[in-house]
Amino acid sequence: MAAGDSSRVKEAQELVKTDPRKAEAAFREIISKAPTATSDAATREYEAALISLGELYRDEKKTQELVTLVQESRTVFSSFAKAKSAKLVRQLLDLFKDIPNSVDVEIAVTKDCIEWATSERRAFQRQDLQVRLVTLYMSKQTYYDALTLINGLLRELKRLDDKLRLVEVQLLESRLGSDTFIRNHLRRLYDALLEQNLIKVIEPFSRVEIDHIAKMVGLDTQQVERKLSQMILDKVIIGVLDQGAGCLIIYDETQRDESYDAALATIEKLSNVVDVLYTNQASLLE
Repeated sequence: MAAGDSSRVKEAQELVKTDPRKAEAAFREIISKAPTATSDAATREYEAALISLGELYRDEKKTQELVTLVQESRTVFSSFAKAKSAKLVRQLLDLFKDIPNSVDVEIAVTKDCIEWATSERRAFQRQDLQVRLVTLYMSKQTYYDALTLINGLLRELKRLDDKLRLVEVQLLESRLGSDTFIRNHLRRLYDALLEQNLIKVIEPFSRVEIDHIAKMVGLDTQQVERKLSQMILDKVIIGVLDQGAGCLIIYDETQRDESYDAALATIEKLSNVVDVLYTNQASLLE
């Protein structure tokens, strides 16, 4: 139970085991009214009630009710910040994974969400959903559909010069038959590009919150903290993590190790490989 949940949400959550239908009604009552954009408390209450209702449907294996919840909630998401709506859609779609034999339904609702994101001009969210759809296709071994979608994504990401996501999609593609060398090279390149992005984000700061870094690179806080710890150990970053304060503290530039400059040179060289990999992978799909 999240610390920010309202008393109404807590009361409804406590009813889940004893009277699930009453809990469902309580959750529905809360989400029946869209929160005002100026009220953080109302927004948190809406989010907590929405996810709790989705979890109730998941636990009861009510697939169609969960589909309807995803579809209905999108009208409210349209008024949310894009990052927040993307997170909530991901959370709701993740609930299908715990429902047996629901892959076909998850594919259908993911396609529906892609159409919604396209109509709302939410390109980043649409790409995120398309990557999810590729993974679902692969889990069903419908490789033709997966390859077709990957091909379109590769072309778009190449045009947008979104190298980090480009490599992510190429990693998915590599699971369909690329050899071990290419697969390992792509993983190394993805890791190097992530380091490059992190260095760009933290460069202006001497002290910066890990939550802020995670938001800027689009990853969760734990992933970023693990990567920053590794970069500190490797002396790519000269600094320390203050886990109590949730901050990264960067030391003065004069204390920088030569390995920092070597790492940057390696990243620059690896970045140039993306063009070659894209050309090779895209030609195989044509």
